[in-house]
Amino acid sequence: RFRKKSLEGFAACLVVCIVVGFLLTLYTHLSLPAVALAALVASAIEFLSLPTDDNLTMPLAAGLVMTFVRF
Repeated sequence: RFRKKSLEGFAACLVVCIVVGFLLTLYTHLSLPAVALAALVASAIEFLSLPTDDNLTMPLAAGLVMTFVRF
């Protein structure tokens, strides 16, 4: 456990983010590696329990990754 967060929760978040990201790749120009990296970043931010609300930081970080990372 890390700050009341579990590895199981991290893994569940990562799986859900990847599944939703994969669905995004079907309808957008995003690549699967960029979506996978964004999912990893979003899951890590959720796991770290930063002082700011993760409902704000997760999508912002994932969006930035998908905007600036091109594979």
